[in-house]
Amino acid sequence: MKKTLAFLFFVIICTLRADAQFPYTLSVYYDTYTPLTSGATTVNSTVWFNSDIYTLPIGFDFKVDTLSCTSPAIEGGSTFVTDTGKGIISGFYLTDANLIDRGFLDSISSSKSPIRYTVSGVNGQRIFKLEIANAAFFNEIIYSIKDDSINMQLWLYEGSNIVELHYGPSNVDHGYNYFPKEGHPTVAYVKDIDYDLNGTYYILSGNPSSPDIDSVVATYGAYDHQPTGLNYFPPSGVVYRFTPTSLTITNEPALTRAINATRIYPTSCHESINVDYQADAAADYMVVSLNGTASSVTGKLQKGLNTIDISSLPPGMYMMQLQNDGGRKMQKFVKM
Repeated sequence: MKKTLAFLFFVIICTLRADAQFPYTLSVYYDTYTPLTSGATTVNSTVWFNSDIYTLPIGFDFKVDTLSCTSPAIEGGSTFVTDTGKGIISGFYLTDANLIDRGFLDSISSSKSPIRYTVSGVNGQRIFKLEIANAAFFNEIIYSIKDDSINMQLWLYEGSNIVELHYGPSNVDHGYNYFPKEGHPTVAYVKDIDYDLNGTYYILSGNPSSPDIDSVVATYGAYDHQPTGLNYFPPSGVVYRFTPTSLTITNEPALTRAINATRIYPTSCHESINVDYQADAAADYMVVSLNGTASSVTGKLQKGLNTIDISSLPPGMYMMQLQNDGGRKMQKFVKM
């Protein structure tokens, strides 16, 4: 989409700045980043450049909002688009930096930054996973930098049309040289962009662990206001989950309904926090700080009221993460 647009386990619900209707519910959670190595198929046969486009063989029907992905593609190693050959497209910026294969930095023809994918699961519930591994920044050539890199993944869920952006170990010490918005990285959903660059950008802004959504309308390439972007590049383990608002609670499996309905309280506490979980199947819980560091407070939830001891944690902002076989949920709380 850069070429097309010419530049350009509790749920944290993000706030929307403008009135344009966002077709997803955004949640943020942490998960261990696992590279796609075993059994993965690599789409690039040689080094790739920031303008290269690779069509993605998802293997099942998928929609981004209302647009079907007939020939979805990854552009420049950073932007997923519904179809490169259509007048109206939508997609996701994993980042707005100009990325290149690390082989370019070493002036070799063999790739050091594979773009690879896997498809897992049974028919009707498959997950397409795409990874951009060990990618370099184009501006590293300009500034003679050779030690920065990005690892990130795009996950597409069959049936639900959920999209997840996973961020792995990255080294971004010179962000001001890479990200156009004064060093602020852009992660975004871009809706219904046409050849005249009319459309809407839903840009994540602020703290990468609990971002707001800035809705920006573009008319002939000009924004109605200047977006800011994230304060810094998402740390390893951060996952942005985009769930279509068309999914209703009645269509969700019982375990998914249970995890979504779980109550965590109070949101300001001293010694303990309560988790009211109503499912027979156990769920995992973990407490992490807002910088993504996992604490020693982990365990299993049982059906009913669970009182979790957090007295060992220093005061600060934390997230309680829950996960069962039906999904994940995350909620922020303050340890006083």
